[in-house]
Amino acid sequence: MTAPQSSGWTDVLRGVVDQSHLITGDQLSPMVDSLVRGIALTADVYLVDLGQRVLTPVRPDRVDPVEVETGDAGQAYQLGEIVAGVGEHGDRLLWVPMLDGSERAGVLRIGLGEGVKDDEMLRRNVWSLSGLTGHIIMAKTPYSERLRRMRNAGGLSVGPPPPRPARRPQRVIDRRT
Repeated sequence: MTAPQSSGWTDVLRGVVDQSHLITGDQLSPMVDSLVRGIALTADVYLVDLGQRVLTPVRPDRVDPVEVETGDAGQAYQLGEIVAGVGEHGDRLLWVPMLDGSERAGVLRIGLGEGVKDDEMLRRNVWSLSGLTGHIIMAKTPYSERLRRMRNAGGLSVGPPPPRPARRPQRVIDRRT
C-alpha cells in the first residue's frame, strides 16, 4: 500500500476545518484521530507548556506529559523537523512539529498503519495537517480552561526578580525666609 491518496487527504483537511468549529479544545485530538483513521493513520495532539518543558496530550482522558528534552517527541519539537520513531508496541510513528505561524505549539503524533509508506508525499501531508491543527489549537486556547492549564503546566522559567533600584530619600526644601 502506498501513501493515502490526495482525495483522502482533502477529506481529512476539510473535515478538520468543518468539525473544529463545533468542538471544545480537549476534543481536538480525538477529532483529528477519527478523521485520519480513514486513511490508515492515527493521531494524537501534544500541546507544549509556556516554559517549553513538557508536551501534554490533548485528550479528554488524563495522560502523562512527555518531557521536551527527551525522546522523539521532544526532538521533533526542538528541531522543528519530522522525526520517525517506534511506539511501545513496535508501531511506526512520525512526530510532526505543530506550529502556529512561527510559534511552536507542540507536536502531532502520527501512527502509520500497516502498509502505509513513509514517503515525501505523506510527510508533506502530515506537515500540513499539523500546521492546521496548530492554528486551531492556539485559536481555541483562550476559550478553554483545560488548554490554558496545559499551557501553564510547567510555568515559565524565570530567574529571581531583578533588584529594586535604590530609592532616593525625599527631601523637602523650604526656601521661605
